[in-house]
Amino acid sequence: MKFLLLCLGLSLANAAVVINPFGDEGACGDDQPRYINESVIFMSPNFGEGETYPPNQNCSWLIEYTGDDEGISVELSFQTFILEECTDCNCDYLAAYDGDSEDGTLVGKRCGNNPTDMYSDSHLMFVRFVSDESTEFPGFVASNAFDILPPSYCVAGGEPLQLTDPTGVVESPGFGEGFYPDNLDCQWQISTPNAVGYRIEFDEDFATEDACRVDFLQLFSGTGSTGSDTKRGQWYGNHSPHVFTIEGGDLYAYFHTDSSVADIGFSFSYTAIM
Repeated sequence: MKFLLLCLGLSLANAAVVINPFGDEGACGDDQPRYINESVIFMSPNFGEGETYPPNQNCSWLIEYTGDDEGISVELSFQTFILEECTDCNCDYLAAYDGDSEDGTLVGKRCGNNPTDMYSDSHLMFVRFVSDESTEFPGFVASNAFDILPPSYCVAGGEPLQLTDPTGVVESPGFGEGFYPDNLDCQWQISTPNAVGYRIEFDEDFATEDACRVDFLQLFSGTGSTGSDTKRGQWYGNHSPHVFTIEGGDLYAYFHTDSSVADIGFSFSYTAIM
């Protein structure tokens, strides 16, 4: 097991617990393990033994943070991830929920070879691994960490981040450091006094999930997304407009992500036109 972890770039010194779901932990049986304030490494049954995971598995883990720090979420990342792939991940999959059961909000569901990170919206994350009765694959190795929750302006129902300086930068969370998190609803309101317009310049690195209704950036003239007549553009995939201008003294930006594929995101600078 130690050799396996070293090959995956993990160290026993950084792992509080190494879990085999078929062992005494009972993750695939009647005794669901609960890990409190621990960074753990867990894996699908039979992983690293030269076999695929068995059919008809139903494994679960509960991860919880109870420390004194506020605004902490659970991050789930993957060192290896090879599952059966199918439409809507309804065959073999790993799913994570915000809370202590599947009654919580789904924050991510993964299958195939799509190991993007998942984040809870609170200090609790419930993780479920399911395999059906047909094709099996090598499986996964996952680990958790405890992170600060996304900023308030990226939470559904939150208030926009107010920007009044004549120049500034707007970027998706994690830009330049990795992929953006799932389930974001980020808002920025740019309102520079005496501005009559804005010059927008996008960073050449721009990438979201390539589907217009899932992960996208929108820009509007005015305060908020007040209607289609104020919408100045929507971008997704690898298509950004690079440099352009928007008339008006107020500019509203909205970035949305769903619970599936993530990417590097975006960054743009703005300069007020006086």
